[in-house]
Amino acid sequence: MCWQKKKWSGWVAMAVWFVLFTGCGDEAPPPVKTESAVSSPPAVSAQEAGRVEAVVLGTGAATGDYYRIGDAIAGMLNMRQSTYRLQCAVEATGGSLVNVHAVLSGDLQFGLTRARWNYEAAKGLGIWQARGAQKELRSVFSLPFAPAPSSDIPEARDPVGNPSETPPPGDPAMAALVGTTTLVTSAKVPERIVYNFTRAVFENLSKLQALHPAFAGATPQRMLQGLSAPIHPGALRYYKEAGWM
Repeated sequence: MCWQKKKWSGWVAMAVWFVLFTGCGDEAPPPVKTESAVSSPPAVSAQEAGRVEAVVLGTGAATGDYYRIGDAIAGMLNMRQSTYRLQCAVEATGGSLVNVHAVLSGDLQFGLTRARWNYEAAKGLGIWQARGAQKELRSVFSLPFAPAPSSDIPEARDPVGNPSETPPPGDPAMAALVGTTTLVTSAKVPERIVYNFTRAVFENLSKLQALHPAFAGATPQRMLQGLSAPIHPGALRYYKEAGWM
């Protein structure tokens, strides 16, 4: 299936949609409502404030959990464009590793990935060892959720042939990330875009909890855990305004 991709140049979204890979234990605290979180958007010009910006969210196989999570987020954003000034397209991809690579290359603005791949890319481990730590990778939030094995088949190998999602032995930091998903972005994505995306998710968390079990155990506290790459300034601004950091 062909999908378009969008690349960012400066503050302007250029409409170039791309072809990506297709077919590609803990008890959670009770869900919480966060619509009342007090926040305000970053200061922007009147022209910027009135513009709806297009973003692409990389997920996984079109029949898998990550795609359904992304579809829930995009549907919420697209119904509230006048509030959050974002239009979100969902991209079916080859999964976690494809999303990390695409975010770093600028082909995606956001991507869902198993927390392990966020950790390894941020630290320069595993397949990133030869290339070193990926300094432009940024975390947004995490979810206490991992895709079902049946929907994880496209992630069995990454784009350069490194197999397995199993954490290496003797690495407690990575072992603690098992069963966690991270939403990642790049330092190149403008602050206002990440701020509005983050604000939209947290202000509508109870609605998302009704749409997919990935959000069922999500609370602001849990969603700020296990973020191996630095938090993007746009997301960090929202968390500080909400009093969580």
